[in-house]
Amino acid sequence: MMTGLQAGLFQLAAPRERSIQNQPNRLTRQRSRRHYEEAPGFALIYAAAGFRCACVISTFCAAQRSWAETAEKRSSQLAAMNEWMKKGPLEWQDYTYKAVSITASDKEYKGWVLTTDPVSANIVLVNFLEDGSMSVTGIMGHAVQTVEIVNEGDHSMREKLMHLFMSGDCKAYSPEDLEKRKNSLKKWLEKNHIPITEQRDSQKTLCVAGVLTIDPPYGPENCNSSNEIILSRVQDLIQGHLEASQ
Repeated sequence: MMTGLQAGLFQLAAPRERSIQNQPNRLTRQRSRRHYEEAPGFALIYAAAGFRCACVISTFCAAQRSWAETAEKRSSQLAAMNEWMKKGPLEWQDYTYKAVSITASDKEYKGWVLTTDPVSANIVLVNFLEDGSMSVTGIMGHAVQTVEIVNEGDHSMREKLMHLFMSGDCKAYSPEDLEKRKNSLKKWLEKNHIPITEQRDSQKTLCVAGVLTIDPPYGPENCNSSNEIILSRVQDLIQGHLEASQ
């Protein structure tokens, strides 16, 4: 039989014994870890892992800088949007068939405004040369810095510009016939709930929703727009109108 004192001593000694028994396992693990750490390839593994982390961090920081620069650039572009782009299609039409002086991308252009694109605000200038020929210049709307009207133009110049690129089919119609075709098409488009107006500077040109124009003699091929969806839709309607009129 074990006395109380012996039992107490046994309980005190037992954890120590278990601790001593566990020491070989810890020593084994420590030796094993040192073995791998001292192995030639282990340092390379650590180095590769550190290099990979450094690359990831570097790439992430570079991406953040790129995003910040793009956002700042976009903000600057919006803040510096030129006055020309802030105008609308009806305001751009006020320059049609007038002589202007344009500054774009720090270059100066002069000529007669033949047309302006109602979506991109691009400008088409025409200049009549001394040899009887002419030059046509296109200016991107976003590059325009200033536009100044230098000559309002008279009726004869307006007619000359209006008929500059008139198709042969159009020349075959009399002014009365063209007026009838215009009014007929206008009613047809309104019947199909298409918003249609006449350009203020050119009563012969129809304008759809400020994004598409229809020139005489008002056929599908006389439509002009940078919006392909609207262009296709209106051309189909005009074709259906022509077929119904025959």
